[in-house]
Amino acid sequence: MKYYILFLIALLCITTGCKEEFTGQFPVDNTAPQNVTNVHVENIPGGSILTYNLPEEDDLLCITAVYTSPNGSTRRLSSSAYNNTITLKGFGMGRKTKVALYAVDKSLNYSDPLYVEIEPLDSPIYDVIKTLKCVEAFGGVKLYWENPSKENLVFEAMILDENKEYKHVETVYSSEATANRSIRGLDSQPTKFAMYFRDTYDNYTDTIYAELTPIFETEIDKKNFKELKLSSKFQLHSYGGGKMSAMWDNIYNVASNLFYVNVAEEEIYFAFDMGVSAKLSRFRLWGRRDFLFSLHHLRTFEVWGTNDASKTTDPDNWGGWTKIMDCESKRPSGIETGGNLTSEDEAYALAGEEYEVPIEASKYRYLKFLVHTTWGNTRAAFINEITIWGNPQ
Repeated sequence: MKYYILFLIALLCITTGCKEEFTGQFPVDNTAPQNVTNVHVENIPGGSILTYNLPEEDDLLCITAVYTSPNGSTRRLSSSAYNNTITLKGFGMGRKTKVALYAVDKSLNYSDPLYVEIEPLDSPIYDVIKTLKCVEAFGGVKLYWENPSKENLVFEAMILDENKEYKHVETVYSSEATANRSIRGLDSQPTKFAMYFRDTYDNYTDTIYAELTPIFETEIDKKNFKELKLSSKFQLHSYGGGKMSAMWDNIYNVASNLFYVNVAEEEIYFAFDMGVSAKLSRFRLWGRRDFLFSLHHLRTFEVWGTNDASKTTDPDNWGGWTKIMDCESKRPSGIETGGNLTSEDEAYALAGEEYEVPIEASKYRYLKFLVHTTWGNTRAAFINEITIWGNPQ
């Protein structure tokens, strides 16, 4: 009786379709479509754009290109029946490549292949590496390169360690037209570097080697920072906590706990004591977490310095102060105002916007900031945190 019941269950499954249900359109014929015609090839950096005439097929699904990538793998790329172009990317150094084009209909019938020869231009990374400059800087090295096509690329840097082996110390993902980056945290001693670029398709440039000696720097101890008197023209906003010292309490990327100051008409300025005279190398500013590159986020400002304590007692006095530098906040995406933050914009802001102090600047103990504009063109300013590096010796 038991086996009879099992038999009935099995029979029921067969008759009622106990099987995986097919999704999509069932083939309605086995007639292959005609292929595209009049193919035009436009070779571009790292790829080619194919333009063609679509076949007159009522059930055309897509056009598929099949080709071999530089690493030897087979790639397939499709464009819908509503487009007459297909863009092939992922090539490194330019070389001739044969591409097979197929027309595919809704019954998944493939046309005969149409072979087209392409010869992509070199990937942009090979032009970018020609512009790479690497110079000694405080605590590491400064890097500059040009990427006018704003190609997504990756910069990799390695240093030779005590075991005579190269180890990675920095990876930079960038699509900036003009990059200005740093490798920090290195000892002030001769260091051998190896650097290269790769694109998102794993094409690599040759490796560049250089020996550079980072200049000594250390973080200026925030425990010694003290606020100087704020001008009566300005008012501390209670939302931020009502204190300048919120800038150096090591609380980062928050929506409150800010040095938050406002005014009716004047440009805002404020000063503080670092507690030690130092030759500054750079500083980083963190803005309000929920208003990055907007509202009262600093955009253009000046930094001034003095070593004379008597010049700091009157907050409105500028005599005896020396201008150190002009600063401008810039989004890596290049977007001037408005628009959503790109992931690169956000990562840059959350890491702290870095400003490099001119190497010819003198040593200073007291710093004064003069704010010209904010990203929201407001008469208020907020700073979440500041970190300063230099050489007190």
